[in-house]
Amino acid sequence: MSGFVIQRTGMRPITLAPFGILLFAGAMWLLSASTSGSGSPDLTLALLLRGFGLGLLFVALTLVTLQGLAANALPFGIGLFNFGKQVGGLTGTALLQTYIDHQNVHNRTILASHLVNGGPAVDQRLKATANALANSVDSTAATKAALPLLQRALEKQVATISFDEAFFALVLLFAVAAPCLILSHCRQTIARPPSRSAELKPRPRPILWNRCIGRESHPDYLMSRVNRTRQG
Repeated sequence: MSGFVIQRTGMRPITLAPFGILLFAGAMWLLSASTSGSGSPDLTLALLLRGFGLGLLFVALTLVTLQGLAANALPFGIGLFNFGKQVGGLTGTALLQTYIDHQNVHNRTILASHLVNGGPAVDQRLKATANALANSVDSTAATKAALPLLQRALEKQVATISFDEAFFALVLLFAVAAPCLILSHCRQTIARPPSRSAELKPRPRPILWNRCIGRESHPDYLMSRVNRTRQG
């Protein structure tokens, strides 16, 4: 869709990058508010925004990167671009997973500190869970099964909080990195020096060059005479 918009409107590809960044950041902000009880109706909008945002962003970056390359350099540019995209994606995924693992340990420590044996809230939760299980098993087994269920609920809540913090970290990352990326591209476009081929391109001679000077004083004729003399 982004390629069709660029082709029909003739806009610069870099123009679509801010819209892609905003859509992706908005999706991550919506996902950062999800809970352990969130389902498909709660996540559909955020996932759609993420898909549209990444589509706009990747197409814009691809066109900006490759549109200025010559035909003979285009295969090398595509290879380097794909290599950088793969390495960046793997590095970002590894860093994000490391951050999630660190937050899992941190959040588990904080939440587990509130689960003290003999605490009123803990005892109330264990009794409620045991009473819910008493309909299918005996009271002794229900009491023993209540604690593992509480631990499972704790792990689920820890994972939810860690992922919410990771999504919000992506929002902050794009809020800082996106303006720097756009400003650096605009600065390079403004301050880009003329190509060396344009500097070395010979100036066109006037149409009346051969008419205004004689054949003997023409530079090409003089050079040919010099070459003949050297060969002789």
